[in-house]
Amino acid sequence: MSSIVEIIEFKQPDYIDNTLYVCGMKGRYDEIQLAAKLNDTFSRFGLLYNVQVHVGKLIAINEEEDDNETPIKSYYAFVKYYSHNAAVQARRIMNGRTLMDQALFVSIICDPKRSVDPNQYYLGLNRCQELANYYLGFNSWSSSITSMMQDCDDITSIDNTTNMRYICICKLKIIKYNIECEGIGIGETQYHIKGWLYYCFS
Repeated sequence: MSSIVEIIEFKQPDYIDNTLYVCGMKGRYDEIQLAAKLNDTFSRFGLLYNVQVHVGKLIAINEEEDDNETPIKSYYAFVKYYSHNAAVQARRIMNGRTLMDQALFVSIICDPKRSVDPNQYYLGLNRCQELANYYLGFNSWSSSITSMMQDCDDITSIDNTTNMRYICICKLKIIKYNIECEGIGIGETQYHIKGWLYYCFS
């Protein structure tokens, strides 16, 4: 069977076809612990963007089976991948599987009426590095700053506070394939003037 080629952009993944809806979980769990368990389980299939756990309905219990009369909680979660292929594989393998002695129901969220947002946010530096390390390999890529300059046309000063903008050009090199590309980034820094000293908050 031929492999399916997938293009993964350095953007926040849109939820269409990349996000799993997971339910069937109930008990007296801590949401943080449950999210960590789901992260460990589903990260086997691909790099995760995030895992969100939500509390559903309270479920009444049979007092003869449990001395604690407090109703137990039901939970559902959204597990978002960068890769659609990873989400498909995770759904195929994990649907109906047992996690914490409970059978999971796993489905892919798909809304055919919803289009991809053209203004989808790009990832921050740490997320980009994590994504590149996962799919390209830790030693398979490198980045460097080729130019940095101050945007002198965009300096504003209000009440002893000066806003300054810097423009940076970075180069990304994929060593294995000898491919290079450049990108531009803009950062703003705020300086507070007090007496003769400058305090910088970036």
